[in-house]
Amino acid sequence: MELIDLKSLSYYLFVLIAFFIMNLCKGPESRKKVLAFLNLSFIVLLFYYRKKHLLLLFFFLGTNYLGILALYKQRTNKFLTGLLIGISLIALCFYKYSLVQSFFIAFFPLSASLLKPISFIGISFFSFKLISLVVDTAQGKLKEKPDFFHYINYLLFFPCYLSGPLDRFDRFIQDANISTPLGAKETYLAVSRIIFGLFKKALIADSLYGLSIFGINNIDLAQAPTSSLFLGSYLYAFVLYLDFSGYSDIAIGISRLLGIKTPENFNNPFMARNIQEFWNRWHISFIHWLRDYIYFPLQMFFIRIGFKNFVAIAAISYIITFVLAGIWHGDKSIYLWYGLCHGLALAAFQVYSSQLPKLIGQERMQWYQKSTMVRVLATLTTFHFFVFSLIIFIEKTAIIKRIFSFL
Repeated sequence: MELIDLKSLSYYLFVLIAFFIMNLCKGPESRKKVLAFLNLSFIVLLFYYRKKHLLLLFFFLGTNYLGILALYKQRTNKFLTGLLIGISLIALCFYKYSLVQSFFIAFFPLSASLLKPISFIGISFFSFKLISLVVDTAQGKLKEKPDFFHYINYLLFFPCYLSGPLDRFDRFIQDANISTPLGAKETYLAVSRIIFGLFKKALIADSLYGLSIFGINNIDLAQAPTSSLFLGSYLYAFVLYLDFSGYSDIAIGISRLLGIKTPENFNNPFMARNIQEFWNRWHISFIHWLRDYIYFPLQMFFIRIGFKNFVAIAAISYIITFVLAGIWHGDKSIYLWYGLCHGLALAAFQVYSSQLPKLIGQERMQWYQKSTMVRVLATLTTFHFFVFSLIIFIEKTAIIKRIFSFL
C-alpha cells in the first residue's frame, strides 16, 4: 500500500495543486524550480513507506548527474559512458531479477537489506530515461549542458514516473522552457484526456478483466467451457489495451496540464496491417526507445563486423531486441518466449516484405498495397496473432490446447 497512487483521491488532489501552482509561475526559471519541487514532493510521498529506497534514489540521482556533467565535457570517454550505463543496468537488474539478487546476496550479504521491500517503484522507466540521457550526451545530441533542475524534472516527472510514456531530454526541456500559461482550450483538452483515460482504465478495463482469460481463477479456468476460454482470450487483448492506453491518456493529460506535451503512446494498434506496423502503434515511446538504443546499435554492430545482407541484419536485430524486451517485463522464462515469439514474427515479416515484390512483380505489388480486401485480411491476421500470442502467459498446456481446438 502506497501513500499516493494513480487510483487514490490524494493523487488527483496533488495534480490539482500542481496545476494551479505551475500556472502562477512567471518565466521558465521559476517554472523549472517549482516543477522540481513538485516532482520531488511527489517522490517523497510515493516512497513514504520505502525510505531506504528514497535515499538510494537521491544518491543515484546525485552521482549520475555528476557523471553526466563529466561526460558532457569529455564525450569520447567510452569508459565513463559504459560505467554510467552499467550502473543503471545493474540497478535495474538488481530489483527485477531474482537470479541477480541471489548473486549479489551471495557475494555482498549487506545488499539484502536493499531488497526490503523487494520492488523499487519506477526503476524501469527511470533507468531507461537515464540511459537515453547518457547515450545522447555521449553522442553530442544535447543542445546544451544538462541543467540540474531540468535533469531532476526529466527523470522524476511525476505524471510519467511509474510507467511512462518515455520522453527524450531535449524534447522535454523545450516544453519546460515555455512559460506561457495554459489557455482555456488546452486546459479543457487536457482534463478531457484524463477523464477519458480514467473511463477506459477504471471503468471499462477493470470491469471486464474478470471475464477475460486471465481474470478467471485457476479452478474456474479448468472447468470453464472452451467457448468462454476462447472469447476470454479476445477480451483480454482489449482489456490490456484499454488499461494501458487509459493509463497513458491520464499521464499525457496531466503532463499537458503542467505544460509538457508528453509523446503519444498508442495509435489504434488493432488497425495495424502487419506486425511491424503494430509495434509502431503499441507502447510507441518504449518501442522508439528500443529502436534507438538497442535495434539501431545492433544493426551498426553487425555492419561493422562484416554482415552485408541488410534483411538478415534487420531480422537478427529484431529477434535480439524483442528477446531483451521480453526479459525486461519479468524474470520468468515465459517473458523470454513471448519476446522471442514477436521477434521471430518481425524477422519473418522483414524477409516476407523484402521478397514479396520479387515474387509477384511490381504491378501486382501496387494492387496488393492498395487492395481493401488485402488490408482487411492483413489487419485481421495481425490482430489474431497478437491475441493468441498472449495465451502463452497462461502457462497451462492443456488450457492452451483447448483454446486452439475451438478454432
